[in-house]
Amino acid sequence: MINLTQVRSYLSSDHTVPFAGLLAAFLSVGFAIQSPKQAGSEPLPAGSVWHGVQTQSNLQGENPIVLYVASRLDDAYEGTVWFPTFNNGVIKVSGRIGPKSNITLDFREVVYGQSTAQKPGVFGDAYSSGTLERDRIVTTGKSKAQGPVLNLTYRLSRAK
Repeated sequence: MINLTQVRSYLSSDHTVPFAGLLAAFLSVGFAIQSPKQAGSEPLPAGSVWHGVQTQSNLQGENPIVLYVASRLDDAYEGTVWFPTFNNGVIKVSGRIGPKSNITLDFREVVYGQSTAQKPGVFGDAYSSGTLERDRIVTTGKSKAQGPVLNLTYRLSRAK
């Protein structure tokens, strides 16, 4: 366990440059850390890539999407979703995996490609829930980020 008093003491000494470098290296690696029970057998491991389609009630057809799972700890995960047909939009996503193969997707923050009146793109404030099977995710949800509530569906498969 990290002792915060020792960390503060170390930072106040002349070790700040090496410590800052080590901290940055640890944090960059930390995004791929998994809990011990996850190694190999879990269906949504850190570092996994999922691809599929999204549909929404105000548009015809399917839109390709890619989910990258950046970190996973117990039943929680974080990552990003890329929407190539929506101005190459990227959104931070997080969620939980429930005991009966339930999964949630919470689209939190637009990283790139925010939708505007002049240019279509992506928007946050969407929530979806559904099922996670070994190599497949199917969820439905809603978004109200831009006016009326949109019905959303996501179908993803784990990339081989």
